[in-house]
Amino acid sequence: MAGQAGAGTFSSSGFVSGAKAYRWRAKIIANALRELDRFLNILADETAKSFGYSLPEGQRNTANKLRDFEPFAIPWEDYERLVALGRSGVCLFYCDGRVSSGDRRGRLTFTAGWPPRGGPVNQLTRMTIGDWLVVEEVELHDIAEFYRRLAMRLGALANAGSACGNTVIPH
Repeated sequence: MAGQAGAGTFSSSGFVSGAKAYRWRAKIIANALRELDRFLNILADETAKSFGYSLPEGQRNTANKLRDFEPFAIPWEDYERLVALGRSGVCLFYCDGRVSSGDRRGRLTFTAGWPPRGGPVNQLTRMTIGDWLVVEEVELHDIAEFYRRLAMRLGALANAGSACGNTVIPH
């Protein structure tokens, strides 16, 4: 991992290397995760409107919004993953990707929002305090596919809600 953190990158002010490059990259990925989450949050609002259903005003937690929107019926694994992606983004942005706390108070393990490399795709990566949250191309691709799948499902649900008198819910 040290090699990954030490691989330089370019910025508007020139070449950045080492830990500074790693921190810069962590913040960019964190911002991208926020943007994906915000897009899904807005899409959930619009999907709910197609059913004549209003989601709680000001609910910015996308995982909770989708959990509470009964027609979407988000699977528990997807809910947990959205929560883990939110925590991963916070870790990347505020802690430069270094795990500083567990999933819950007193816990020593942290769940990242993507499966372990070479591991089961239906499990999420677990880390301990002090580990570095490394996000490479394979993780970014997996995250993008996850959000694409959720967005496509919301889109299909919105179309069904608009076209079928709000009675058809695709699974």
